[in-house]
Order: sequence, then C-alpha cells, then structure tokens
Amino acid sequence: MSGMISRLILLLLIPLVSGLSLSMVRAEEGAIQILAPWEGEGKMYQVGPDTIRFIGTFEGIMYMENNRHELSAASFVCPTTQDINTGTGEISAEGRCHIAAKHGKVFAGFECKGKQGSCEGEFSIIAGTDNLKGISGSGPMHARTAVGKDVGNITSGDAVHAAKGLVVWPEMIIKLPVTN
Repeated sequence: MSGMISRLILLLLIPLVSGLSLSMVRAEEGAIQILAPWEGEGKMYQVGPDTIRFIGTFEGIMYMENNRHELSAASFVCPTTQDINTGTGEISAEGRCHIAAKHGKVFAGFECKGKQGSCEGEFSIIAGTDNLKGISGSGPMHARTAVGKDVGNITSGDAVHAAKGLVVWPEMIIKLPVTN
C-alpha cells in the first residue's frame, strides 16, 4: 500500500524519474494525506437580515509527504462562496478548484459546514486533463481559518475580506486513470 501511495504522489506532483512513462501505469487507488496552507480574498455582501455572503478565491499549495519523507507539491485556486449566519456563527461554503499538477490539471469541488473559523466537508475530484484525464477521488476535508480581516461596508458590498488558514485532507482517496 505505501508503495502505491508513493507512485500516486510521484505521478501527480513531481517529475518522472528513471524514464518511467505515464503510459506504463495501470489504474491504482490509494489514500493519501494532504496539507495546504491557503490565503483567501474576496468581497462580502449582506444578503439577508442575519446572512453575509463571501464571494472570492482561496489559493495556495497542496503538500503531500510519501513514505520516504519526500515532499511533493501542487498549486491550487478555488473560487468559492460562503454564507455566514451572523446570529449563530454557522457557515456553509462551496467551491470549485483548479489544481496545477506536473502532468496535467485536476478539477475538483467541495462543500463544507461549520462555525466561523472551521469548516468540515467533502472534497471530490471532478476531472483531469493531459496525463491525468480520467482521475477521480474524494475524501473528507477540514478547513481552518487562522487570520481574517474585514475592511469596508458589508451592506453596500464594498467590504473586502482577507484570510489565511490551513486545509487538511486526512484521507483523500485518489484513483489514477488507466492509460496505454
């Protein structure tokens, strides 16, 4: 299992080694852990008596460590909407993500709920391009906001929100495509 996870990481995020070709790979499935510090920025609008909507993007770098303690990375950006109940502090968010990997692009989506500062949910791979065409997978995600700042008038939509935090995928199941 750990060898398969290493191959998943190598194929997704770092250059090919020793002349290995993606065309030689069979479909494989495995669970990996991903950590991603992120930064977000967007606008906030009051859309109800007790509801504020954030519309913006989160971006950062996903880090995966294989069983040989080799670190692999891929950049991501996720256009997102998030509703915040100002009375209860509850949030719900959804977004789509573009992940730039070494051998192609990966597209994913997520939904999560929680209290301000924490959002728990599901992350699903939707599609891939180039050598990652046919990739699939899903897993739980835990997003945390460490620092946030609001500037402007929320009722007029002039408010800009900037934040930083961390997303953890404790067990992301990834299935690599079958290639010839």
